[in-house]
Amino acid sequence: MRISKTSLRLGGLLIALALIIAACGGDDTFTTVDPPPADDTAEATQAPADEPAAPSTDLSADEAEPPNPVAAESRFGPAPVSPDGPLDTSLAADLDELFDSLPRPDDLDVIDRIGASGDPRAAWLLTDILRFVRGGELGTGLIDAWESLTGVSIPSGVSPWGFTTDHMIAWDVPAPPGYINWKRQIFELVEPRWAPLFDDPDATVDWRWVSWGGVRIDDRPVGQTNVGCPEGCIPALNDPALTPA
Repeated sequence: MRISKTSLRLGGLLIALALIIAACGGDDTFTTVDPPPADDTAEATQAPADEPAAPSTDLSADEAEPPNPVAAESRFGPAPVSPDGPLDTSLAADLDELFDSLPRPDDLDVIDRIGASGDPRAAWLLTDILRFVRGGELGTGLIDAWESLTGVSIPSGVSPWGFTTDHMIAWDVPAPPGYINWKRQIFELVEPRWAPLFDDPDATVDWRWVSWGGVRIDDRPVGQTNVGCPEGCIPALNDPALTPA
């Protein structure tokens, strides 16, 4: 037996929706405390019709098209210069301290030190946290640090997470060494059952391009999909239509 083409298309659509990039806004709230509304995915970051679109959210680093550097610079300005090699030991220690203290860091000075490190690769991690932070002192500190690392100011009235993500992808800033180990900490704060997504050491995933679409795992029992998802979810494909081989 095989799954029908209709079911495959529907399944692919739902998987893609789970990875749609969505903007955040609001007060001083980390998503583990106050998740964004279910329709949060409606504000996906998009380029205007007459400008180059941002890269797709395809998870395969081998298949994804690299950003066009000429088009990116004309729209986003020159990319910050990133060093090669391992992170400075003090910067790595500050990142450990920040991520171990999430969702509510007691010492925001650590964010200032990250911003003063001069290594734009660390801006990826600040961008990742901004996906789950809604204003307040933590959000302000992350924005200030990101601006210090990149030399670009985030305009008022825009989604800090959407703005920083668009720029980091367009610039093709390299991920810092050990990036996945910090990034997974944020995701597993929101949903520990996402851990298997990060456990494959041979995965050809460009983790810079992975973000949360604003929905949770559908863990409702099969056949009980009439019961709503308390925090919003993309419904699982229960007993999809099949066609004989």
